Amino acid sequence: MARIQGHFTVEGIGGYVIAASTGALRVYNNKHWIGDVAFGAGLGILCTKLAYKLYEPISRKMHNKQSKRTNTVYPYYNGQQGGLALTIQL
Repeated sequence: MARIQGHFTVEGIGGYVIAASTGALRVYNNKHWIGDVAFGAGLGILCTKLAYKLYEPISRKMHNKQSKRTNTVYPYYNGQQGGLALTIQL
C-alpha cells in the first residue's frame, strides 16, 4: 500500500502486524517451522514486487488505446476445483 499511496497507512501497517502475528502464532503452536514462515513471507514479498514490476508493461500490451477490447484474467475456486478464467470483451 505504501508503494501505491506514496506513504505508510494504518491499513498497510495493520496488514503487516496481522501477517507477522499469524506467522508467529503458527510457529508458537507448532503448526509451522520458522523457516517455512520466513520463506512464505519472502515469497509473498517477492511476488508482490514482481507483480508491480510486470503490471505496467503487460497492461500496456493488453489495453491498446485504439482498441475498445477488454481482457481479464482471474483465479477461481468453487470448493472442489480451481483454475484461471479468461474473459475477452470484443
